[in-house]
Amino acid sequence: MVSLTICDTQESLEQIRRMTQPSHIALVSISKLFLQRASGVLASLLEDKHSLREHFLTNDRPISLEAADIVFCDSVAFPRVRARKVFPYQMISRQSLDQITERFARMELKTSSYSRK
Repeated sequence: MVSLTICDTQESLEQIRRMTQPSHIALVSISKLFLQRASGVLASLLEDKHSLREHFLTNDRPISLEAADIVFCDSVAFPRVRARKVFPYQMISRQSLDQITERFARMELKTSSYSRK
């Protein structure tokens, strides 16, 4: 079993806290759940100063958000986003991903040794 550690959102939230002028914030994802959760987390920081727009990607085409002051996206959407400031959010920590990779590598070794017999 691998224990998953969710990445800390504080760095992303700090980006918004530092914005002194009214700003347009965009969220981009292939996951409706990511958009829903991210909107909920960001809602308390928006106040009446910032606007937030969600973009749900349903295809592989790039999306241009040059008008957005800052864009937060998931790691799958990241290569498709064209904007001035794009911050990918990696849901699972690097440490957890390394553990998963290691576990799959061990499983693959076991499987390949069984197939040789």
